[in-house]
This record gives sequence, structure tokens and C-alpha cells, in this order.
Amino acid sequence: RMVMLGKMNLIFCRNVIIYFDLAAKKRVVESYFNSLCDGGYLLLGHSESLMNITTLFTLRHFKNDMIYQKPERAGGVRP
Repeated sequence: RMVMLGKMNLIFCRNVIIYFDLAAKKRVVESYFNSLCDGGYLLLGHSESLMNITTLFTLRHFKNDMIYQKPERAGGVRP
């Protein structure tokens, strides 16, 4: 059973979901999505990707890393 802690701006989950089957990955990633504030970030390990898991997040590229971002709602204002 998942327990909600409230909305978060950032979730670190590095080198965890690589050990889950596809169905479990989808459940966990959807839970992360629902736990993030609009515009919040999900950081995974270097060997992890959301490819073939979900299209809910926007992939952001930085100099040395890639980060997944929950899109802002249209016309929404972040708290």
C-alpha cells in the first residue's frame, strides 16, 4: 500500500527501478508522477530510463545529466 506524503518538488530514485518488472515500474513511476508538484523533477540513475514505461514526463537534457520533469498545467501557477 502506497502512503502519500504530500506533493514534492523533487524525487531522487537512483538505481532502483532497474530491478522491477515492467508492470511494477509503471506503478511506481505513476505514483511518482502523482506525488510531484506541477513542474517537479524526477531523477533516476544513469542506467535508468522511462522509455517504454511512460510518456507522462518531459525529458530535460543538461550538460552531464538527463532529468524528467512533470509538465506544468496550462495556465497553472506553481505554489
